[in-house]
Amino acid sequence: MKSFIVLLLISSLCISSCADKFLEEQPRGEVTSEFYYRNDSEALAAVYGIYGMVFFYNGLLRQDMYLRPEASSDLFTYKPGAAFNARSFPQYFVDSENPLLLEMWSSAYDAIGRCNAVIGNLSKDHPGISEDIKAKLIGEALFFRALMNYYLVQIWGNVPLVVEEKTDLGELNVEQADPADVWQQIIEDAVAAVAALPEKSEYDNIQRARASKGAARLLLAKSYMALGNWNAADEQIDQIIGSAEYGLEATIVDVFKVANENGLESILEGNYSEGFTPRKHNSSMSFWLPREGFLGNSTYSPNDYALAMYNPNSARYKYYFSGKGVMVSPYGEAITTIEKRVYLMKFYDFEHRGGFAPTNNDNPFNNKVFRYADVLLMKAEVENELRGPTPVAHNMLNQIRGRAGEEPVEGITDKGAFREIVFTERAMELIGENHRYFDLKRRGKEYFLDKVRQSRPDEIKDHQFLLPIPEADLRVNPLLEQNPGY
Repeated sequence: MKSFIVLLLISSLCISSCADKFLEEQPRGEVTSEFYYRNDSEALAAVYGIYGMVFFYNGLLRQDMYLRPEASSDLFTYKPGAAFNARSFPQYFVDSENPLLLEMWSSAYDAIGRCNAVIGNLSKDHPGISEDIKAKLIGEALFFRALMNYYLVQIWGNVPLVVEEKTDLGELNVEQADPADVWQQIIEDAVAAVAALPEKSEYDNIQRARASKGAARLLLAKSYMALGNWNAADEQIDQIIGSAEYGLEATIVDVFKVANENGLESILEGNYSEGFTPRKHNSSMSFWLPREGFLGNSTYSPNDYALAMYNPNSARYKYYFSGKGVMVSPYGEAITTIEKRVYLMKFYDFEHRGGFAPTNNDNPFNNKVFRYADVLLMKAEVENELRGPTPVAHNMLNQIRGRAGEEPVEGITDKGAFREIVFTERAMELIGENHRYFDLKRRGKEYFLDKVRQSRPDEIKDHQFLLPIPEADLRVNPLLEQNPGY
């Protein structure tokens, strides 16, 4: 599946002479229209440019948009000696001048700009592009536009809603939209993406890293859940489960093997590889891994609040975390001595490395954006909200717990109690995969603040439910207003 990275690199070379120069010189939210869209290959290269932004920009799912929200949840602490801008997320010291905050914001709008350019151009008459290819490519662009807005509206609240390509400097200043309007656009884009995209199995092996109907359905279901539309979410989740496109890997170790990337459990993931120049590695790995033996930065690590959720004798706990003392790989190899704290190791495939080898920030381990375990836990939650803790809800939950080596949950009759059990299970199963922050957000401000306050000594103030709008954008766009409290 790493061949998909080669395709992205080739596409990047094809468009770099105009696109890279443009991105250096033009304001955010605007992307070049110099793609000629003369044939299927050129149209595909334009869409691959979206993948390049989303998965290889440090501000998005290669690093910051994947790491910083998760680190700001109730599950993580920080290395005391970490760079201030990085530790300010779990420490809740983020201000509007934080360059990582700006990178997340601006990269998301860069990606939206590229999506808008593709949607706008492919909606025109292009005789050299087949209608089938055109519809699918527009579907991919709609999916990624929805995904970027899904992150933006939950992190910042009132955000600009940009749905057309901006080619005139006078159009670049866009006012903030009501969050309800942003959510409506997310729903519309995701619905259209579901209709346009193929199933995962319809792609060949190399192409299975691309967005599929299942990924669009999952984003749509998450959006409905955030809005409290349980029936609509249930319909989308049932479609994913009933499609027979996905399943659970046999063991928790199998989920994170390089050999299984984009495999049975995968719905969407960022694809990375080692040994490329320029590097196309997973740069977020360094933030999890310890310095001792792995050359990681160990910026973020699970806190005691998170670790207390687990059965320390379960297969999942033993695979996910380093423990203290002599660290042993899942294959019995003594690696290094961990003295300071527990580290998140779940993304590191020891088998691929032939045992232990330092990443040196050059590694092929993919970031899991969406996977099937998430779907089953969403089904357990939605079933409970609609019909209570039924046998169906218990079954979905226990499929995940059984694989993890945890005892089954049985006989729960109280809806509120079952809701919290599912939420804890989501935290345990999906830790580090950029879901917890958004899970807490959709439970509401009071729930979010309470959970974060339970987990850390650092004080989070009420207004920090939303992050600040980057100061750099406030200076250049007089239509923007800062979030209250900053």
